[in-house]
Amino acid sequence: MIEYYYVRLVHGVLMTVAFVFCHYLGAYAGNRLVKEERKAKGEEGQDDVVVVDGGGWWRKRSKILFWSHVVLQVVGLGLGTGSFVYSMTKFEIPYEYVQYKHGTLGIWVMGLCYFQGLLGVVRPKPVSQEEMAMLGGGKGLLSKLRQGPVLRLCLRRSFEYLHSVLGKVVLALGLINCFTGVALMKSIGYLDEEGVEKWAGWTVGWLVLVFLLDGVVDKYESDSRKVARAAAGRDLPVQVAESPVLVASEQELTRRTHSEPTEP
Repeated sequence: MIEYYYVRLVHGVLMTVAFVFCHYLGAYAGNRLVKEERKAKGEEGQDDVVVVDGGGWWRKRSKILFWSHVVLQVVGLGLGTGSFVYSMTKFEIPYEYVQYKHGTLGIWVMGLCYFQGLLGVVRPKPVSQEEMAMLGGGKGLLSKLRQGPVLRLCLRRSFEYLHSVLGKVVLALGLINCFTGVALMKSIGYLDEEGVEKWAGWTVGWLVLVFLLDGVVDKYESDSRKVARAAAGRDLPVQVAESPVLVASEQELTRRTHSEPTEP
């Protein structure tokens, strides 16, 4: 009985760390990366955006977010795989007979995790701004569809939608299965009320903390943009970016500032 208890405990701890910490935090890093890219491209619902050079900081931050997302997801997948293999070899009951469909849901979650990881590895290369400009000619639709950049653009957009939606689904199902695992441990007498309360408290507290910190970052960046607009001397959104397509020269910024005076 004691040995089997520790088998369940090891499985539960590994899965909790994988989904509650690694996958959850990695998902926020990926979401933050998407927000940064949209802000740099002026896609935040702003019709008139002046973009100034950030000295490479935007590019550095994007790399940090990207690799944080990758590392956290890979570590989470590794922990989940280890826990999954450990449970399949050590548990003394077929997964389809486990209470609350915990075993069946776990099989689906891990399968979707591997598919999601495969999508991340074989993701299509993004279409550059220069290629997008070249596609703006007067050629017909069929001619454009035969071009490599157009096909890659369609594949890239499909990947972005699928990767985003599937990631949210996998994360939600994984977190749900973590909670069903705790309920299962309680139902067979391996966890008491105090143990469940402690696990739930720490887990929910961590999830809420990451959510709140993400909101704080959004608020800080919103205030920073307001300060930048005030420094420009007019009510014009200012973005910080590194891409040469997006960077406005000082002369252009000065010309627009003096040629379009603000309303009193």
